[in-house]
Amino acid sequence: TPDRVIPVAFHVDYWDQLGWPDRMAKAQFSARQRVQAQRNRADVIYTPQLLLNGTDYRPSFADVRLAERIDELNRLPAAADLILRQRLVGAGVEVDLDLRFAKPALAATAHTYIAITENRLQSAIKAGENRGKLLHHDFVVRELAGPLPLIDAAGRLQWKSAMALALDWKRSDLLVVAFVQDARSGEVLQALQAPLCTRP
Repeated sequence: TPDRVIPVAFHVDYWDQLGWPDRMAKAQFSARQRVQAQRNRADVIYTPQLLLNGTDYRPSFADVRLAERIDELNRLPAAADLILRQRLVGAGVEVDLDLRFAKPALAATAHTYIAITENRLQSAIKAGENRGKLLHHDFVVRELAGPLPLIDAAGRLQWKSAMALALDWKRSDLLVVAFVQDARSGEVLQALQAPLCTRP
């Protein structure tokens, strides 16, 4: 549930040569994974990969240790306060984000992002090891903005911008996600998600 964990799925493009280009993949997301691998001093990148709070996590989603680790992280005090507002504008959504850090010093190494994600997507695979399978995808990042600029030395951020929504994105399955990461480790300092608003 969103009060425990906020998943974001970044589809990468480095498998596109295997016969079924991923229409949801972006080179931007592959580059993002490489940066995180460098942070973790990893020699290789792979997919599917689960990063939990910026760290590679190998056990399955059904593993009880994953739930326990999520509970441990949720007991930590929030390092930032986020307020997210949104409204539909034309063919997009205007996002208004306010951010304040619990400790202003955190601002020096923090990066803030806004993502649009989509649930209930499918891929009919016609080549490769998954040929003939119908894959299901949730929390797919469709658009990513950031890192957003801080506007004062105390680490306060007020950001407003319109983000385009493609015509083939299902409005009822879209979410707006805001998250703040430590740029050195990839650790998530705070995150929130909300369904896409339905009214201008």
